[in-house]
Amino acid sequence: MNSFILQLFGEYPVAFNPLLARIVGNAGAGLFLSQMLYWCGKGYKGDWVYKTIEEMKEETCLSRSEQDRAIKKWKQLGVLDKKLRGVPPMRHFRVNITALVKLLDATLHTDKSTNLKSQIEQNTITENTSVNTYRDRYLAPRKRVVRVDRF
Repeated sequence: MNSFILQLFGEYPVAFNPLLARIVGNAGAGLFLSQMLYWCGKGYKGDWVYKTIEEMKEETCLSRSEQDRAIKKWKQLGVLDKKLRGVPPMRHFRVNITALVKLLDATLHTDKSTNLKSQIEQNTITENTSVNTYRDRYLAPRKRVVRVDRF
């Protein structure tokens, strides 16, 4: 079924990691870096990737201004390098994987410490409510135990 849908579209989907969007607070910037990561290692001397504005627009549907904002955000975080090379000047990009890994690590540790407790509490409440509602309707005399340590 997927191959049939791909034939209808005539294009392959772009892989998008929502965590990247959460880091910078912008879905377009997350999409831009996701696409850069796809091309990582397939460019000039392995590190540098050449992408025109139009090529990136075809691949991601990001306008020039959206691309510029994404590039600016990732450059500020030290994750993306951009150089103009050649005549006429063409955009070349390099993803600093070390900086990205450090940023992801810091974000995941921060998210885990602040959100994990609230996620566990929310999941516990949701599971207990679901089980209680089901039990009240269909299994009134029975008691059910829900293990909340499995997610």
